Amino acid sequence: MEGERIVGIVYNAEGQVGRIALPKLYDLIFTDRRLVGVVTVKTGGARLAGQLLGGVIGQAVAASVAKGGADKKRAAYAGMPLDQVAAQNPANFAASYSSIENPKVKGMFSKRLEMRVGGKKAFFRLPKDQVPAAQMLVGRQLSK
Repeated sequence: MEGERIVGIVYNAEGQVGRIALPKLYDLIFTDRRLVGVVTVKTGGARLAGQLLGGVIGQAVAASVAKGGADKKRAAYAGMPLDQVAAQNPANFAASYSSIENPKVKGMFSKRLEMRVGGKKAFFRLPKDQVPAAQMLVGRQLSK
């Protein structure tokens, strides 16, 4: 979109849009007009590898596999127009702020962003280091 400006990005939010979707790692890109969700990694394989190894070590391996894949995907998307990025994967989405219903950051110990996007339920577990940015962006962009 002409003149669209990115105001913030929440990295590595694990979530899904719709009921039957498998969890994926998303970058949530907040612009001055809309929210664009870009899949950076399908986390199912990394999580399975981590569970097979078990414990804290398994979780660390799974996180590192997922992070490595996400960094490669981000590099591939760098410089691409957002509409083109959104079209790269059927699980990606772009939604105007007016079409997003009931956005809330919830949770006691681990925080998650919950909302409805295009009539589908969407939720994203937020990494601890991304919670303040997510709360600020949701408050500023989605509470209009």
